[in-house]
Amino acid sequence: MKASLGTFLTLLALAAIAVAQPHPVPHVIYIDGAMSEVGYDFEGLQPHVPVDPAAKLVSTKGCVKITPSQNSQSLRTAADSVNGTAKPPVKWTVHRDGSGGGSVSFASQGVSAVHMPALDVAASEAGFIEVMMDAADVQFDGFFRTTAEEKRAIKASKNWLPSNFRCSLDDLPIDQVSRVSSFSIRQGAADLDGDGAADFVITEAIKLTIPVEVASPFSAWFYAGGAGVAAPKMLAIEYRDTNKKAVLTVIIQVELESLGYADLFLGIAEAPGREVQVALKARGIITIRSSGSAGKAGK
Repeated sequence: MKASLGTFLTLLALAAIAVAQPHPVPHVIYIDGAMSEVGYDFEGLQPHVPVDPAAKLVSTKGCVKITPSQNSQSLRTAADSVNGTAKPPVKWTVHRDGSGGGSVSFASQGVSAVHMPALDVAASEAGFIEVMMDAADVQFDGFFRTTAEEKRAIKASKNWLPSNFRCSLDDLPIDQVSRVSSFSIRQGAADLDGDGAADFVITEAIKLTIPVEVASPFSAWFYAGGAGVAAPKMLAIEYRDTNKKAVLTVIIQVELESLGYADLFLGIAEAPGREVQVALKARGIITIRSSGSAGKAGK
């Protein structure tokens, strides 16, 4: 009886975990009629139905989770938008896999934000880059059955681990960085480079975790500018695919905002193995390098 009860409680706990952490729902993405890639958990395209049934649906936003890969058209679109080299609007069609699968089409008006996930060398759970898009002329195309080609594409898609990354910060030693905090690249309101268009910005601090053994150069950087104002440096975060090849590189000019132990409850004594958290503040133009994308002149 005890064994049966234990088994039941174990199954109940696993079921609770499954409910709390649902598997992402695959969505096959088409751009101008051609299959582009497999995304996950597409959401947000819920426009208000106009009073006039013949009128077009109002503009809205959509968000899709993307697995970093060499052929990701969504990531190229995100890079082009951030870099100011976005192409003319294209027609996107998204097919949802599984029961209740439907098809939605819309015209892309560009990317409004890109959410970069937290990175960790010890990560074992799949991660995604979230691309938020402005959409117009949204329409529901009807229900459908997943085609054999779409099933093959879904089956061939691979999970991406947030441990597949590499960082550089000019001449500072961050090749041993163990974690990078999540951050969002959002459409700002200011024109930073004088091209007549509002540029993308990062408002939150980007936090790197490094071993205390390599922290001294960061302290020197902090005090070199005088009065605790560090001169800016260029941070590059490289997101790699499952084959360890660079898929996306985010390049940001940053200043050192703060530097301290990751766990203050261990005191302030320097000891081997302790971790230091470096908080960086983004400033200036942000550039994204992706396969098939282009940056602004001079970047």
